[in-house]
Amino acid sequence: RQTADTGENLNENAYVWIRSGNVVGVNFTFQSPSRDWVKFVMYYFREDGTLAATKETFNTFHGNLSVDRKKLFDPQGRLLHSSVKYSDLQTGRARKPDSNFTSEDAPNYRRTQSLPFYGLL
Repeated sequence: RQTADTGENLNENAYVWIRSGNVVGVNFTFQSPSRDWVKFVMYYFREDGTLAATKETFNTFHGNLSVDRKKLFDPQGRLLHSSVKYSDLQTGRARKPDSNFTSEDAPNYRRTQSLPFYGLL
């Protein structure tokens, strides 16, 4: 992977965990070509293919901020609980983002069948 990476490609990667023939976890890495931000998103799926939870970490040099988000979903895809924690990228200490901070939500794959590469599995 490191040899093939030109900086303009491989900006979205996924590792897939399969148990008993079912996708139970997918860990995505999304990053900018300049590598000034990176988002790690772990998706946890139930055996029936429905999304159970996500854990997301967004690190950016713009404002030196790290954002941790967690979400729990019921089997119908309704959000049960969510939390967000902001911290300084260098020190890890809690801090609030400045007024210019923006962050897009990670894609919401409510079922394993909605994963962009599902047909390849």
